[in-house]
Amino acid sequence: KSYGQNFLINQNIIDSIIYNKNGLFISGLILFMLCDICVGLTNASGYLNIPEYIISIITGRIDLVWLFYIPSQVLIFLSFVRKKGE
Repeated sequence: KSYGQNFLINQNIIDSIIYNKNGLFISGLILFMLCDICVGLTNASGYLNIPEYIISIITGRIDLVWLFYIPSQVLIFLSFVRKKGE
């Protein structure tokens, strides 16, 4: 992802928290950001000196990328379904 996309995601999180718009949407974006951080650390490990234990935690028995990604997508989807039904 580009810096611009991550900036927009972070700005959406900040705006949602400030204006208290939708708790499901905020939670989904936070989980999505955690997923991106895990992907970034895993990919950067070939270029930066990231301790091996951090990479093993991320990609261990439970892959944290998927642990954060799947619930984030469900929460974001449910936030729009709930908003549409109001």
